[in-house]
Amino acid sequence: MNIGIDARFYSPSATGIGRHVAEVILSLSKLDKENQYTIFLNKKNATQFSIPNENFRVEITNAPHYSLAEQTKFCQQLNRHNFDLMIFPQFNVPFLYRKPFLVTIHDLTIHF
Repeated sequence: MNIGIDARFYSPSATGIGRHVAEVILSLSKLDKENQYTIFLNKKNATQFSIPNENFRVEITNAPHYSLAEQTKFCQQLNRHNFDLMIFPQFNVPFLYRKPFLVTIHDLTIHF
C-alpha cells in the first residue's frame, strides 16, 4: 500500500498531537517493512525528522493548519499522489480530499 501521513504537527519533543504522530511513525517503522509511506512535514520540523527506513520518504508542505492553504494547496499536493490511505492525526482534513483517509479524534471528554 501507498500511505500518506500528515505530520505537520510532528515534533520529537512535543506532547499531544505532535507526540502522537511521532509515535505512530516510529511504531510503523518498526512493524511494517512492506508498505510505502510519505510523511508530510513543514519545513521547520523536517530538519528534526530522521527517515526511519527505506520505505519512508519526506515531502515538505508549507500549508499551516486552519488556513486557506491547507484547504487548497495542501489538498492539491495530496491529490497528486495515489494514496491507498491518508492518515490525519487530527480532524483537519482538507474539505475536498476525496480519497480514503483515517482521522484520529483524541479527546472527547469535554463533551461528556
